[in-house]
Amino acid sequence: MLRRCGIDTDTADPRAAATALIKGGAFVGGNLADVREQLRRHADAGAARSL
Repeated sequence: MLRRCGIDTDTADPRAAATALIKGGAFVGGNLADVREQLRRHADAGAARSL
């Protein structure tokens, strides 16, 4: 899934993988407006919503 999104998570280099996850938007954080925007981008990209 991550590779399909262009996030390279090579386990041979954990530091580079972690950096790629952060830069690739795999984690959501910040103030409320930031979180809403990031979640909107995830939804627009096809991420499933479950409540």
